[in-house]
Formats: sequence, C-alpha cells, structure tokens
Amino acid sequence: MLDGRATSSVGCSTAGVLTSSAMLAGGTSRAQSRLSSPTPQGTRGSGAGGRQRLDGKASSSSRPSSRSSSPARVFDARVMATAYRSGAGDGRSRAATRMRAGPWVGTSTTAGGNSRHLRGAGVKTRVLFGNDASAADIDDAIELEAPASVAKECFYEESYAATQRVRVANKLTMKVETNGVRYRVSVETDLASEHLLLHWGVAPTKEHWDQWMTPAENIRPPLTTETVGVCQTMFTQSQTGRMDEGKLNCVIEGNIIDGDYAINFVLFDKKLEQWLHQEKGGFFHVPLPQPPAPEFVTTTLSVVEEYEEEVEEIVYEEEEEDKPPTPAMAEDAVTVTTPDADETDGAVMFSFDEDEDATPSPDGLTSRVMAPPVDPQPLADKTDLGVFASGIQAMKKLLRGSTFDVEEVLAISETPTLIPLSAMDDVQATIEEKEEEIMPPVMNGPIEEPPVFEIEPVVEGPVAPPQPKTIKKMVKKLRTIQREVREALPVKLVEGSWVITNTIEEVVHNEKEVQYTIGALVEKDPKGGGVRLRVEAEVPWNLVLHWGIVPRGARADVWSLPPESWRPMGSSVYKDKACETPMKRFESSLYGLSTLNYVELELGNAPTAVRFVLKEANGTRWVDHNGDDFVIPMPEASAASSTLDAKSQQDMRDATDVAMAAVARAAEMNLNSIVEVADVAVLEPEVEKDVEVEVEVAPKPEISIMDDEDDEEEIVVAKAAPVIEGPELVEVDQAPDVVVAPPTPEPVPVPVKTASSRVTSAVGNGREILLQGFNWESSKSPSSWYANVENLADTIGRIGFTVIWLPPPTDSVSLEGYMPRDYYDLNSRYGTVDELKSLIKALRRNGVMSLGDAVLNHRCAHSQGPEGLWNQFGGKLAWDARAIVADDPNFGGKGSPSDGDFFHAAPNVDHSQSFVKADLEEWMQWLQKEVGYDGWRLDYVRGFWGGHVKDYMEATQPGFAVGEFWDALDYKYDAPEYNQDAHRQRIVNWINAAGGLAGAFDVTTKGILHAVFERQEYWRLSDKAGKPPGVMGWWPSRAVTFVENHDTGSTQGHWRFPRGKELQGYAYILTHPGTPTVFWDHIFDNNWGHLHEPIERMISIRKESGVHCRSTVSIVRCEQSVYAAVIDDNLLMKIGPGEFHADGAWKVALSGQDFCIWTKK
Repeated sequence: MLDGRATSSVGCSTAGVLTSSAMLAGGTSRAQSRLSSPTPQGTRGSGAGGRQRLDGKASSSSRPSSRSSSPARVFDARVMATAYRSGAGDGRSRAATRMRAGPWVGTSTTAGGNSRHLRGAGVKTRVLFGNDASAADIDDAIELEAPASVAKECFYEESYAATQRVRVANKLTMKVETNGVRYRVSVETDLASEHLLLHWGVAPTKEHWDQWMTPAENIRPPLTTETVGVCQTMFTQSQTGRMDEGKLNCVIEGNIIDGDYAINFVLFDKKLEQWLHQEKGGFFHVPLPQPPAPEFVTTTLSVVEEYEEEVEEIVYEEEEEDKPPTPAMAEDAVTVTTPDADETDGAVMFSFDEDEDATPSPDGLTSRVMAPPVDPQPLADKTDLGVFASGIQAMKKLLRGSTFDVEEVLAISETPTLIPLSAMDDVQATIEEKEEEIMPPVMNGPIEEPPVFEIEPVVEGPVAPPQPKTIKKMVKKLRTIQREVREALPVKLVEGSWVITNTIEEVVHNEKEVQYTIGALVEKDPKGGGVRLRVEAEVPWNLVLHWGIVPRGARADVWSLPPESWRPMGSSVYKDKACETPMKRFESSLYGLSTLNYVELELGNAPTAVRFVLKEANGTRWVDHNGDDFVIPMPEASAASSTLDAKSQQDMRDATDVAMAAVARAAEMNLNSIVEVADVAVLEPEVEKDVEVEVEVAPKPEISIMDDEDDEEEIVVAKAAPVIEGPELVEVDQAPDVVVAPPTPEPVPVPVKTASSRVTSAVGNGREILLQGFNWESSKSPSSWYANVENLADTIGRIGFTVIWLPPPTDSVSLEGYMPRDYYDLNSRYGTVDELKSLIKALRRNGVMSLGDAVLNHRCAHSQGPEGLWNQFGGKLAWDARAIVADDPNFGGKGSPSDGDFFHAAPNVDHSQSFVKADLEEWMQWLQKEVGYDGWRLDYVRGFWGGHVKDYMEATQPGFAVGEFWDALDYKYDAPEYNQDAHRQRIVNWINAAGGLAGAFDVTTKGILHAVFERQEYWRLSDKAGKPPGVMGWWPSRAVTFVENHDTGSTQGHWRFPRGKELQGYAYILTHPGTPTVFWDHIFDNNWGHLHEPIERMISIRKESGVHCRSTVSIVRCEQSVYAAVIDDNLLMKIGPGEFHADGAWKVALSGQDFCIWTKK
C-alpha cells in the first residue's frame, strides 16, 4: 500500500454481488478472489515477495467474513428510470434500484454467454462531488446525462464485504437505587457488542475508595465469574421496555448493612478484545448507599485498674571485712564451713565428727558432701542458707538423742554460706544414710532411752552490724476510676419504596465493526478499444481511490504509476508510485438508500492487474482487503495486427532499425527473403502450419567449452555503453539493392576474476538443460513427491535433461517450503530425508545433477522475543535478533542494515554477521555431504548482496548454481519499453557481484517474450546491437532462460506465459544460447500433453546441433510478425505468423503453429 501510514484494522472478504449495483451482469463471477489466513510470520501465497508496502509498515489485523456468491439481477433501465423519477418503488431489490439510479445506468442484455451493458440514453442522475457533499445537499445536486457508449463484454466482477472498526462514542448510564434496606446499581449502555463484560470490584471504605476488593458472593449477579481478585459479569439485553430495546444492561444488588462503600469497574469487549475506560483513561466509580448514622448514648462506668508507683525502701548490707577463723568444734559438733568463693566456687563443706579417733574415709560422707555438684549454683539468699544449716544441726542432735537450742540454730543460720540449692538433695540423701547407720535395730522388748547428745557451742568471730541503704522500686497497686463510654445504638433499617439516589452519565468510546460493500467490474472492448474498470463503495465518507497498476512482466506485488492518459480528471500522484483519484458521491432517498462512492477508469490496453485501497478524503481512515490491497485482474492484451503498429515515432524508428539490420545480415547469408521472395520460395516451399516434419540428423561430437576464457568477452555494462541512436527514418518507394546495418556499439567489459582465482564456473559443461522438478502443488501430493520423481529418473535422463531443480527440503512454515524454519530438519511435505537421498542417487545414475533450493534470504522464527516479535530461532542454528537485519520493519532485528530488498513475510537474515555466514556455509556443506546435492538454486537473491553468494559458492564449489533475481521490467504506460538495458543490467550486476560463480534466471528475456506474443511485436527480439535483448545477449553463459515456473505459472499464475504461445517460447530458448529451463508441468503434466513431444524433440535438436550456452546468434529477420535467426551456422529457427523461407542448404527438423526449426543438410 502506498498510504505512508499503517492502515486501520479492516477486514474484507468476497461476498455476494457487486455492491448494490449488482454489477449489471447476468451470471456469476468469472474470477474468484483468493483469501489467505495470516500466519505469525506471513505466508508465501503471493509468490516470492509476499505483500509489498512502500510505506515500510505492516498493515493492521483484519477479520475475514464469510463469502457467498449470487447472480446479479437484470432490470430494464426504462422501468427503473421511471420509478426513480416518480419516486415509486416496484418491489425490486434495493441494490439494483440504487444502481439504476446511479450514473451508470442502462439495459443489460445477454448474448452468447457475455453480458453487454449499454448506458441508457436520456436518463438523468443526481450526483454529488467532493467533500462538500452530504445528505443535506441532495436537493442541490447536479443533474447529469448518462452518455452513450459502445457495448463492452464483462470480463470480471466481484464484490467484497468490508468489515471495518470505527471509533464511536457511546452513552453509559449508571443508576443507583435503594429501598432503605437494599441497593441496586444498574449499568446501561448503547454499545453494540455481542460479548460485553463488566469488570468490577468493591471499595471497602471512603478512605480506600480506589481499591478493588473481591465482591461478596451474595451481591454477584448471574453470569458472573471471579478472576484475579475481581469479578466479570456479562451484560444482557435490556428487558425493561420498548424504549430500552437494543441497550445492554447489568444490575448489581446488595444489602446496605454490608457497608461496601462503592463499586469500581471498567468494560471489556471480549469479541473485539477492547478495554473501555473513562475518557481520561481512569475507571468508573459508583458510590453505594450507606446506612444512616447511628445514635450514641454515654454511660459512666467504674473501672478498677492496676498501676505502678515508685516507693523508697531502706535495706541493710553487711560490710565486707575479714572474719577471724572459727575455733575448732568440740566432739559431736557440726561444723559448717563457708570457704571463699574463689576457692570453692560456691560449694558448702559439711563435716560430721563422731569421735576424736574417727578418721574420715575418702568414700565417706565427708567426701560426698564436699564433692562439688554437677551444676553448682549459690543459694538464693542468706535466709535459705540459715534454714538449711539449722535443719542439718537439728537433724544431727535428733539422731544422737540430744537437745539443741533454737538460738544456736539461728546463730548458725546467720553465718554467710554458699550452698547451692541443687546440693540439697545430696545432703538429704546423706542424712538418710547416716540415720540408718545410727538407728538401732528394732527389738522386741522395751525400748531403751536414747542417749543424750550435747552440742557444744561454736565460737564465732565478731559480726559487723549491717549498713542501711535506701533504694527505689516500682510497686504495683490497684485503684478505682470513673470512665464515660459512648455506645452506638443498633441501626434499624426500614424498608420502603425504591427511589433513585444517584444517576451518573458518561461517554465511552470503542471501536465498532461496521460492514461496507466494495465492488469492482471490469469490462473489455471485444474490438480492442480498451478496458474499463468501475469501483463502487457503499461507505458514508467522501473517498479517494488510491491505486496503481501491475505492469505486464512485473511481480504481482508491484505498484506502478498508471500513465497519465489513464488518470481521471482531478487525480494526483502519490510518491511517484500511485495515483489518488477522488471518487464521485451519489445519494438518494429512494428506498432509504445509503451513500455510494464510485469511480470509472479507462485503462486502454490493459495492464496485468490494478491494485487499490480506499482512503477517506482529508481523513485518516482506510479500507483495504483483508489487510492487503484489492487486486483486480485485467484481460490479456489484444494482439496487434500483422502490420507495424508502434505506439510512437521512436518505437517505429527502433523497429525499423532492427528490421534493416536483420535484412542486412540475411543478405550476407544469402537469406534475403525480403528482396527475393520468389526465389526463396522456389528453394524451400513454405511449411504448412500444424504439420510436424521430422528429419534425422546425425549427432555431432561434443565440443568442450571453456567458460573462464570467454567470460570477459561476454560481459557488457549497459550503463557504461554509449547510447546509439538509430538512423533517421527515410521514406523510400522501393527496397534498396544494398542495405547496410547500423553501427554496433563496442562492448565495454567489466573486470571479473581470472580463471586462476575462480573456484567453479557454475554452468556445468556449458551444454546443460535444466528441468524444474516440481510445481506449486507438489507439496500436496498424496504420496511422496520424492518417490514420484525417482520413478521418472530414467525418463528424465533419456529426454536429455542434465540438471534438475528440486524443491526446498527443509522444515517450513508454508507447505511449499519457502518459509524455512529449521534448516537441519529435512523431513518436509515433499518426503523424508531418506527418500530425498534415494532420489538423488537415482538421478545421478542417469547422469542428472541435483540442485537444492536454498532459501537463504529469510528464515521464520520459532518463538517470540521479549518485545513480542518473532525473532527467536530454534533447532541447531538457535539464532536471536542479531541474525536479522537492523532495518527490518516487522521483526526487530539487531544486526546490520540490509544490503538488499525486503521480504516482508519473514525475518530477513543478516548475512554480514560472521556467525550467520559460518552457520549457513556449514549447513550447505552438510547438505552436499549428507544428502548429495550437486549445486544450488538460490531463492530471492534480490534480498542480499551478491558478494555473500560469492562466499557461499566458494565454500561449497557447486557444479551448477542459479539465482532468482526477479525484477520488474521498465514500462512505458501499459507496454514494456523497447530498451530493457537497465533491467538486464541489474541482473548482470548481481552476477558480477557473485564473482560469476552463479548464473541468474533471464527474467528480461521472459518479459520481452510476453510483449512479443501479447502484442505481436517480434521486432523486440533484437536489441539495437543486433543481439538478443535479454541477459542472453550480454552474458549468455550465465543466463538461465525459462518460459514458466512455479511462481509465474502453475496454480499461482503471477505472470503466466501467454496461453497458446508456449511452443514458440520453447522454440526460442531451446535453440538460443544460455541454459534453457523446462517447467515440470510442460513435460510431465497430462494437462499439457500437447507440449511433451515437441519439447522432447527440441531438446534433441539442440543436442544434435551442438548448441551450447555461448553459441552465437545471427538475427536474419526481426519484424512485426516474424523473427528468424541462425545459431552457430548449424541451426535456423523462425517464430511468428509472418512468412519466412529457407534456402536449399537447410532442412526442416521440426515445425508447428507459428514456429519452424531447420538444420543444415
């Protein structure tokens, strides 16, 4: 598209008949538009190039709609015109009525299956023009007379249902009601949506009004689902009354006592995947009814509480002085000794002296009491120590039967000691053991009085009086206080009538799907008077037709500026590539018809196709076809008469120069059939048409061809060559006796690599004949395509093919293999890797080299990157965005800028990256070693510099290599320019950049052959230098000629060879230098059975005559209706309906419709 901006999201599909005009045809559509589903990275459906936009931007997404076809209705213009003028309807269809009321009116008759349309005479129409037209201006419309015109045949008609998203404003009403106990929130809108959701949550408090909390289950309406902490509720159609019909409504009810503060929400259209917010981008906020404020009462309560108070207290501390040693205790005395803390670490020593002679045993009580505890700890305080010591002393006396004084115990208890509490159990156990020893056995008899023990007092040293000290401490106390408590009384809600408490109105904008009808009608003049295209659009805006043409010979995705004579008045040029033509606007209130925009184009001798989109006048809205352009096919150009019918004086001069040069060469070879027609006729009778004559010719020995020695002589750079103007046209009454050929410019050689530095010539032995081994449908074969070709390997070799071009072998996004993904996965739709290996071995046994179709320009990614773009590759070659050129507009490449043209359907590989080139070279070498390929067919080499190809060829050293450099020819209006030097120069430049290590398909020659057969201008087959006009004439050994391939023909038909002229085309390329290619369908498809035997015979004649890739061509006839040439002085050929005769030195080898081939006798 040439809009310079991304299009709006529009979806179109063919549907029904031509808009509301019904296209004035009495039958169904003669051509069907093809719709393709978009893939993550595009498709190959439009040939090698995909869709091409000059703005560098991808079109927006679209939604295809269903398609149906129905025959158009035919009505009498007189009846319709009467109905229009009277304002009365007759019940006919709205579409037909509107068409008859429009500017293009008239009767429609059918004869012989062709619809002929006559513009009605005297029928007035009302037409509005420009941006000022509106419904209010219909009364001021201009009345036009529909002019009469010659009848035309309907060639093509189609209509499209265009679904477009337009931004519209919609009313959104939020109504809040309450009955005192419950609340009800109604959200109502006039949005036209099939699946509208309320995405909502609740705000708990006023302070947190912007929070979204999960709604309680008791307030969720039906058709509600919980998602990510909020709820989504589907809108339903309003049922409140007739006035609300067509509106969507959602109601939420809840209890006021629950205390929710508000409802927050946005809208979500699930079908269109649109989020709808406030105009400023925020969410919608609806406060809820709150319960009434409660009444409060105050109550005084007595409360007892605990508190802390600081008090002072006097305590006594003992002075730390050295105490005198304690005198030894008397017999039977108990001594409690408190050693220094640093000596015993808090332990307490006890000793029991029973008599003076007693010697304590180490295992006795003393040792056990003196043993330190496991976990020695001091006693809590002095009081505990005294109590403990007193108990010990009292127990001692009790056991001995003696008495003791309490004061003594108290005195002992005041002695500072350090007895750990954990030792008390051990002491008690010791006492119990001692008691058992002392207690006498129980005896039967009177109990003796126990002995009395006296305790001698223990003499202690003086004790220092304690010192008073004042300390402060916190004391907990209780107190009673009086406190006032404010309590809320329970709220009593009273249920009443429902009343509206709040109404909020907002405006929400969304994209709405609107369907428009677009129609196209192509009519052609059966007498060659040109083609008319009418485009109609039932769109309410003022429109501009943004259009261009696809010249003959150009790729289907090419836009070209139409010639000035084809542009209607008021048209303007857009970026030298397209034309913008204002469409006329027609409105009528008859039957409530809507606005119709239309335009008519007179296209003369038609191009291949017309591409267009619709643009809003002075606006930004666009309407396109399923995200692509509308492409309207045109009929084949009518053949010119047998007389010279050039378009301009310069063309006539060029044709005359060519013809004169050919006559001169014919005279030199004694083939001057123009001057001596009678003599030539006697020597060789004219061959009858449609009669095949075969003559056995002994084959000649093979001639060794050394390409490297002759390359520099072949190359001519057109840009450096001087421009030679032809001689002035001189009118003569009769043919001159001697005709001198015009001067021929000397070729200017281009420096190329010498033979010593060249790896391979890439043209085999110079006598190769190439077979394309598949068509566009081969990947859909029910059985393995590799196996099918292997079954024909013997036949392929027998016919004479020496090279076969096999389909792409790798894993691919597209069925046909031209969207490669994993290079090392060779299990494709054509068969398995083992079947491929078996096929190549079978071909090699029959002397046929195999070419792998290497798609190096682009590669489809396996996954999306961080930015959501498809630029992450998998498999063995796990590249990332660095492997994609930096200026690729669709896939976020991070490599270097591109050095070729973009392929928009997939990421373009950056061959300047060293890791990319190393990986691809290794992969190609692996294919040679693992699979067995002998050479390469390189796809879409326009996308990267030829120097990269040179590196790949040097790394793989193929036996044969050819690149696809498909470029549009140079056109002047609807006809190719006679001089196509600039076109073939671009191909030669690419071959030279590749170091001559690969040939190229001779697209220039194919385009010129199209013009020759479509326009019957055979004089185009010679350039001004008297050589073939294609790459064949400049660098024949690198020119791979062809008539058809899987892109131009087959089921794609992007540039189909003129029907019925195929044998003339093969008669030309199979007898001329270069490496000829035969398309699979033309030699093995039963639908082309009439071509099989003639092509086989032509291949045999080529081999028998020794024609090779550098054979010389002497053009001996090049006129309006005939072309003839001698090749290597061994073969003579003629094509065209004009007369040509050979002398007795030649014999007919093969002849057919408008062609004949002679060989030397």
